[in-house]
Amino acid sequence: MPESFRRHDLEQRFAYVTQAFESAQRTMRYACNAPIALEARLGRYAQAARAAQRSGLGVNAGHDLNLDNLPVFLRSVPKVLEVSIGHALISDALELGLAEAVRRYVEAIRRGNTDQGKRAP
Repeated sequence: MPESFRRHDLEQRFAYVTQAFESAQRTMRYACNAPIALEARLGRYAQAARAAQRSGLGVNAGHDLNLDNLPVFLRSVPKVLEVSIGHALISDALELGLAEAVRRYVEAIRRGNTDQGKRAP
């Protein structure tokens, strides 16, 4: 297969996945929304994650994830490889202390991964 063809194919896949994630991101902001809207938004994220995975891409997540919504997000969106929760973790650490905040986030990730049979940290 010519290199230009393979590159074009990968670029098309990346564009599709990027578009799916951008669409989901525009509607994300689910941390403060009603539960009904939350289910629809999580469904869009799950759909985008599956599209990315079918294209051979890994899925990471961040922005707006916290102790309250991290478990449900991880249960809803398949095979998330990494969550960028540094801002939320440090914000919670100011109130809880760093060790307790880390303990709670590890537990939140475990609860989120339980239904997917993932190995928790």
